[in-house]
Amino acid sequence: MAKASERDRYEYGVCINRNKDGKPCPKCESKEVQKIRKGQDFICEECKEPMRKVPPPKSSAPMGMIKGIIVAAVIVLGLGAYLLISNIGKDKALTSTVTAPENPTVQVGDTVKQMVKTEPEPKLQPEEQSKPLAGKDISKPTKPKPTDRWTKTYSFGRYEGDLRNGIPDGQGTMYYTCRIQIAKHGRTTYYAEAGDTFVGTWGNGDIVNGNLYDRKNNQKAAILAGKRPNPYDLTKDKCE
Repeated sequence: MAKASERDRYEYGVCINRNKDGKPCPKCESKEVQKIRKGQDFICEECKEPMRKVPPPKSSAPMGMIKGIIVAAVIVLGLGAYLLISNIGKDKALTSTVTAPENPTVQVGDTVKQMVKTEPEPKLQPEEQSKPLAGKDISKPTKPKPTDRWTKTYSFGRYEGDLRNGIPDGQGTMYYTCRIQIAKHGRTTYYAEAGDTFVGTWGNGDIVNGNLYDRKNNQKAAILAGKRPNPYDLTKDKCE
């Protein structure tokens, strides 16, 4: 079984959170890219608030690998030079021991043809071509995992993140294009305006917790709504 790469086992994000006084989190101020193992809470190590997902940072090849490639190239070049010199020496020895016959054009030509003659590759019969090759994996493709990252468009905006059974579930971001009620906790009702962005955790198709930002990336609210017990259809939500 192939070993999962680091990019398959981790997610990357940057902190965009500020405290109540408007001061940015130290991780936000330094714009440090944080690595979180998949399955764990996607929150900042410093302020423990949800982060914004970013692509994995580009990694350079390890120095050991580069040295290994250089050494392998030197060995291959040296072996090729050795074989070339050996073949040249054999050709000279053969030329010095061959005695030309009375008709060198025909005889030598025939001899050369016999030396370079190769057997034609056998052609496969139609039955053999249709047979599966030994060791080849011809099984049907496996079904995708129930949770994956997708983009889904609604009448009030665009969602990017984890989906389960076609609805938001996991870490995700919603980009709003109009004013709409997005969550309610106790007596507090939260609204998003056109240009706002919500980053956080989703469950059963609705917001669980996270942060709401305006179009200038300023935090408007920290939302803690809790997970719904049953799936919710976001397509029912309409712009006000």
